Amino acid sequence: MVRVSDSLLPQIAADLAVTVGAASIVVTAYGLAHGTVQLFGGEIGDRFGKYHSVAGLSAIAALATFLCGLALSLPELVVYRLLCGLAAGCVIPLAMAYIGDVVAYEQRQQVLGRYLTGQISGLLFGQVAGGVLGDLFGWRNVFAILAGIFAVVAAALFAERLLPPEGPELRLVA
Repeated sequence: MVRVSDSLLPQIAADLAVTVGAASIVVTAYGLAHGTVQLFGGEIGDRFGKYHSVAGLSAIAALATFLCGLALSLPELVVYRLLCGLAAGCVIPLAMAYIGDVVAYEQRQQVLGRYLTGQISGLLFGQVAGGVLGDLFGWRNVFAILAGIFAVVAAALFAERLLPPEGPELRLVA
């Protein structure tokens, strides 16, 4: 999500009838929002709960990302990328804080290491995937694919909370 639009800039520029330099504002808008909102992530997590915040922000990011693909002008796309950055910017630090809350100290470094490996891989893969998928399906569909991923993640997180907890107290009666 962070770097996906970099490789899509020529397509975005051509479709929206602007220069690539002008289209690059979508990268800046996302980056500024993504970085700035992290200053307030702790407050959001404390107020609404880290887990529920990650789930809710993923749902908001899904909607904002989907709207990116529907944007009819550069200013509209900038607003939606800004919203994407605001929603997605807190997900990583809140998820790390949640891991710190629920994973035993002895296992925490391993879990955080795997989590961050996934995050870094996504960061590296996102830029390449954006270009390849953009060439195959067009820039608008890249945002639709990302929106779908965010939606699946949000739905899975919400569903996880709706399921009864596993444990010895649960017994099936036949």
